[in-house]
Amino acid sequence: MGHGLQVPEPVGVNMSIAVKQNTPRALELLAAARATYSRAKGFRAFRVIASAGFAIAAPLVAIGSNSASALFAGMGAVLAAAAQLFCQPHEKRLVGRGAHLQDHFDSHVFGLVPRRHADVIDEETAAAARACSQPERLKDWYRTTDRLPDRLLVLLAQRSSLVWNLRQRKYYAVLVGAALTALFVVDLAVGREMTAETWMLALVMPSFAGFVHGIEVIRDHVAARVQEQAALDEVERHWSAAVAEPSTLTPEVLRGVQDLLLRLRADHASVPDWLHRVLRANFDRDAQGALERRADDYERARGAIAAPTLSRVTSTAESGPPPVGTASSEAGSLDAAAVPSGPDPGFRAVMREPR
Repeated sequence: MGHGLQVPEPVGVNMSIAVKQNTPRALELLAAARATYSRAKGFRAFRVIASAGFAIAAPLVAIGSNSASALFAGMGAVLAAAAQLFCQPHEKRLVGRGAHLQDHFDSHVFGLVPRRHADVIDEETAAAARACSQPERLKDWYRTTDRLPDRLLVLLAQRSSLVWNLRQRKYYAVLVGAALTALFVVDLAVGREMTAETWMLALVMPSFAGFVHGIEVIRDHVAARVQEQAALDEVERHWSAAVAEPSTLTPEVLRGVQDLLLRLRADHASVPDWLHRVLRANFDRDAQGALERRADDYERARGAIAAPTLSRVTSTAESGPPPVGTASSEAGSLDAAAVPSGPDPGFRAVMREPR
């Protein structure tokens, strides 16, 4: 055993993404990643309760008793500071571990070589997978189709991850912004008859940590969206090039895109699980529709590229074959022998390196 998940289960040479993502090994890796992310979100939830909880309760305390506001404000400040000091490091560590587990899952399914990480250990992965609350939801994680080559399916699966993150972050940032705005309006309404000193003590001080935390969440998700949009633009450039010439989409290019995803997942917190569940079903339908439209685009593009070649072949056939033994005939024979048919063997070989 040891580090890096270096003992993969046997995988067939032609096993598709649709099959590989539902193998026991893949599901174990994905379950471990989701459970690890959930643990990180638990630390984030405690920070929210410690900061936003006091911010929400402050108006109620101020209405009930001004004399208790000072004590309440002090308790809120101490708890918020403790949550920030002790919870944030654990949250970041778990987010990083979850990102590497997700990378191992993706690499296993996509046929890429994963980035090794000291925290990703077989025994710990198995234990984390058992802690996943709803493993049955993990099947068919990526949308697939049989109308595209493997390498293009991998790129579109990576694209789907970026689009999914962009959608989640947009909704969550809007929700947090709306909550902060509503809380600020309530504080103003409750404190309209208070003196400035009482308003600061009873409302602003208990709410301060909540506002800071909320602004931090919005800034983090907005920054992540900017980086994810840049990564999505790069994926679109790879897609355009690959539609014209599939051989440009090498395993090294796909690994580079995967590295972008790994960094984005490790550097930024994800959204709460409840929002993930609410958005997932609709996104799966949208992602399948987008995948089929991409397959249509690919088939049209390849048909347009093949049409001139077919026209030239037809014209040559109508004019008759060149005399046997001519230079043209010999060159054609050599060209035909030099161009292999079927899947790119070099790509397959790299895709089957240990995961």
